[in-house]
Amino acid sequence: MAVVFGLRLVDALGHRLRAEGCVGCGRRSAGAWAMDVEAGGLRCPACPPGAGAAVRLAPASLGALRRLRGQAWEEATAEPLGRAERDLRALLDCQVAYLAGQPARATRFAWEIERFSGERR
Repeated sequence: MAVVFGLRLVDALGHRLRAEGCVGCGRRSAGAWAMDVEAGGLRCPACPPGAGAAVRLAPASLGALRRLRGQAWEEATAEPLGRAERDLRALLDCQVAYLAGQPARATRFAWEIERFSGERR
């Protein structure tokens, strides 16, 4: 639920990343592409990588991002994201760090808590 909230918050603040086609050439996405945060959206494998931070997204993760954008809050938070959650969390962390100019401290804290709780099981 936190990932959905974070993605929607960044979008609402006017920093929505383009997820329909490549920001370099405009080609429609197919397969695993990178989300180039500095360029403002997807970058296909044929285009040169940007100088900024990029996060590789599996096709299922890109599909989940698109789906979440079109769903009502209740729908978006009702279904588990599964493996896509990790990719989308990494994307959100990368985008927030880019916008803030530094990594968020809360992100590292959350990862440490998750790691710790996973070890205790």
